[in-house]
Amino acid sequence: MAINVARPYPIIIVTGANSGVGFAVCQRLIEQLASPIPPDSLLKPSDEKSDLSCPLAPTQKLSLILACRNKGRAEKAQKLLWDALDKRIRWLKSRAGYNGHAEAFRKNLTIDFIQLDLASMDSVFSFTEEVESRYPYVSHIVMNAGFLPIIGLDYIYAIKEIFLDPARAVTQPRFMIQAEGLESPDGLGMVFQSNVLGHFSLFRELEGLLHKNPSGDSRVQWLSSLDCNAGDYDPADIQIRRGTYPYEASKFQEDLIVTALAHQAAANPPKEGEAHIQHSLSTPGICHTANTGPVLNFILELAKQASFYLARLFGSQNHPIDSYKGAVAVVYAILAPLAIL
Repeated sequence: MAINVARPYPIIIVTGANSGVGFAVCQRLIEQLASPIPPDSLLKPSDEKSDLSCPLAPTQKLSLILACRNKGRAEKAQKLLWDALDKRIRWLKSRAGYNGHAEAFRKNLTIDFIQLDLASMDSVFSFTEEVESRYPYVSHIVMNAGFLPIIGLDYIYAIKEIFLDPARAVTQPRFMIQAEGLESPDGLGMVFQSNVLGHFSLFRELEGLLHKNPSGDSRVQWLSSLDCNAGDYDPADIQIRRGTYPYEASKFQEDLIVTALAHQAAANPPKEGEAHIQHSLSTPGICHTANTGPVLNFILELAKQASFYLARLFGSQNHPIDSYKGAVAVVYAILAPLAIL
């Protein structure tokens, strides 16, 4: 199947892309875009013939940028993504009506790694400078990377919460002990810089490239969390140096910023010839990732995972558990027509 790679194509940055939900977002994106009509862009299968089609489909090409701290892990992620795509292509080829799109897409796919440490402003600026030197524009940024400063568990409170409010205990637990007052190498609040300032600065530095997207529709997708809690945020403590739950506070602060950016974008239409930038929030729900690895042993990790499945068994819609499933909301927000978001 011949495709015209001169047509505008997506250039997508995903932070924290080497593992967890970030990796799952990358995997779903390349697998979805390997199909002429990405299934994740549809509200239901019958929408395939709808006039509201995926603005990226059929894709001619994709440049996927893995923005990660660790080079070794990023290179491993690159290999796993290529393997996942090849597996997807084999499955697509076995289906009736396959037209060769996936193989043509693969030839024009690039999966690049550019080092990014959100806790270092020098790293953020180096990253954006390299992006500006290598790519003519950016179409999407997925602000996924995050830092949870967990250092232990309050076992007494955990037992109490599990018995008195089990739904909250497995969805928005309050028994995780987090480090307070952590400072980044730049002398800023570590959680604030890693989860809020780093991503905000990344957007501002790349705002010009987002406006240059020739398709006219650029999107910045911010990953929030069910842990987001207004009660944990103190407006007088902008750098989140105090407080028992800095992660939850940072997620609420991020939500405030994204809401403000979305309102600004709506109130100030882009100049003629510039792409509109759409900001939106989504959450992957509760996924079994390694973020609690430093404080949970093997038995407790199994217990945590079992509790997630139990919650889902009792009807929870917040527990996809598998990061690949948790990435659906994020990928949908990237692929779906803007008119229905």
